[in-house]
Amino acid sequence: MKTISMSDFQRVLGYESDMYASWLDDNQNTWVELNLQDFNGQFLLDFKRVSGLPNLKVKGQAQQTADFSNLNILGDLHFLNECRLVRGVSLDGTRVRGDLVVEANFPSVKEIKIEVLSVEKNLRIAPQQSRFPIKMSVSEVGGDIHVLLPGKGEVGKLVVGKCRNLKISSSEAGAVLIENSRVEGRLDFRNLKANGKISLVSSVFCMRADISEATFLGDFVVTNCEFCEGLSCVNSNFGGICDFISCEFFRSLGNPTHTSFQFTRFERGAAFYDCNFDSPPDFRGITLESGSTIDGLSIQLRPPSRNIVSALAHVFPADYIERTRKLKDLANSANDHEKEIEYFAMELRAKRGNQTDRFGSFVNLIYEVLSGYGYCASRPLVGLATTFFAFSFVYAAIADDLDWSYAFSLSLANVFIFVPHTRDIRIEALASLYTETPALVHWLAVAEGLAGAVLVFLFGLTLRNRFRM
Repeated sequence: MKTISMSDFQRVLGYESDMYASWLDDNQNTWVELNLQDFNGQFLLDFKRVSGLPNLKVKGQAQQTADFSNLNILGDLHFLNECRLVRGVSLDGTRVRGDLVVEANFPSVKEIKIEVLSVEKNLRIAPQQSRFPIKMSVSEVGGDIHVLLPGKGEVGKLVVGKCRNLKISSSEAGAVLIENSRVEGRLDFRNLKANGKISLVSSVFCMRADISEATFLGDFVVTNCEFCEGLSCVNSNFGGICDFISCEFFRSLGNPTHTSFQFTRFERGAAFYDCNFDSPPDFRGITLESGSTIDGLSIQLRPPSRNIVSALAHVFPADYIERTRKLKDLANSANDHEKEIEYFAMELRAKRGNQTDRFGSFVNLIYEVLSGYGYCASRPLVGLATTFFAFSFVYAAIADDLDWSYAFSLSLANVFIFVPHTRDIRIEALASLYTETPALVHWLAVAEGLAGAVLVFLFGLTLRNRFRM
């Protein structure tokens, strides 16, 4: 690409508007090299006056705030690493049609503020030397954002209306705060080493976030965030508190998300409060110290199909078995009996079609439908009520002398056939309803008795599981 000097460009700025527009069209690949020490009042006026600017390389030193606000840059804007911005830079209201790269040195500012209207391509922030936090706000970035922190640099606050991918990298980062942002692509904290607190607040991450192989010596707190394709946190180390509060790991349509904390170490424990998952998070191989809680972790095993028959027949991935088993062990270690039963039910559901033959899968299905794997007490009760009324109507339909009270009595006696006193009730009801008892009624009584015994047993099992009797 061709590069022209600042003095040559100053002559171009003096062109009439039509002539200047023509020059821009002919020089789309031309870079203008600006030296901040040579900025003067007239140049700045001309600089602000034009409707659009070409690719800009900025170097030199500015003792005051470098004013690049309210500009329409048709190409790239690059603050070179030899650029010294003593009082910072103003980019308020500026639109960059290409890449925005800030590699300048900020020797004296208390915070590096970068507020820009939009960047159509990529945004890279890599200050050379600064111990002060970066505070950045941008309405929209069409491409990726990469923040490369020097030394103990911090991201004091990052607010992005929308961007594609967001990456933060450092070998010794301070605190990082990302708030009210939407990342259409991937959040990338891979291999990040941070000494300060990491905070993700009220943000949406549309693709799977990746914080694997990272070291967080400070606290790591995620509040009110959505991870639409889950989170990968493999082989990471959390030296401080790790909290996930009111977070969604949930995809509304299609295959469920995948969240993994495999082989991760939580030195001061991990806590999940009011967090929703559409698949079991993977905690296999983790090191979890005291102070951990998963009682606020809610999992809804969701088949891809909303059709009831397809959902019941769906076979979940085989690794769901080990994932739910690990969750069950964690609940047991925390003496959380209710969660332990819940995860045991999920483990049984995951086994269907993976570790069961056809008959075993059928029994597994019946166990789920009738009692939620011994977890839902209302299902056996509904089953008992349905059995009672359904058989009552059948007995009444084939009766020789219809009397609803005796039809209900016969059905009730058969449902609780194992209760001794029901024998007398059954004999009296049969004598009142039928001149001669049909063989069908005897077979119906056997079927209803078996169904009642199974449902009563399942109801007792749910009570035992619920109260751990």
